[in-house]
Amino acid sequence: MKKSTEKTTGNSGLKRREFIKNSAMAAGTFMIVPRFVLGGSGYVSPSDKLNIACIGAGGKGWSDISNAYNNGGDNVVAICDIDRNMAKRAIEKWPAAKYYNDFRKMLEGDEKIDAVTISSPDHTHAVAAMAAMQLGIH
Repeated sequence: MKKSTEKTTGNSGLKRREFIKNSAMAAGTFMIVPRFVLGGSGYVSPSDKLNIACIGAGGKGWSDISNAYNNGGDNVVAICDIDRNMAKRAIEKWPAAKYYNDFRKMLEGDEKIDAVTISSPDHTHAVAAMAAMQLGIH
C-alpha cells in the first residue's frame, strides 16, 4: 500500500485571510467593549452600588457609614443627625449627600435609599429601624 503525498484541499468556503481577519476582529472586540460588560475584576457598575443613608453620623455613626462606604464604594445619599456639629465630618466627606435633622423626613424624602445605618441611642434605635423596614429599606 502506497502512501499518498498529495495534499487534499477541501472547499470549506473559509479562506486563510478571512479566518485571520475574523479572528483579529473578535479579539479586538474585547478591547473596545467596556470592562464592566465583561465583568472586569475590581469594577462595580453604578447599578450595583447601594444608596446608603445614615441615622446618627457622629462617633459610632461615623464609623458605621465610613465602613459601609469603604467596603463597597457605595453612594452615601443622605445624612441624618439631630446635632449638625456631630454630622459635620460626614457632611464634609460626602457633600452631595442631603442633610436632615429628622430621620422621618429623610426616609420619606426624594432620595432613593436602599439601605440605612442606624447609630442612634438605644431608646430611639428601634423606632428608626421599624420606620425604615416599613418603607422597604434594609
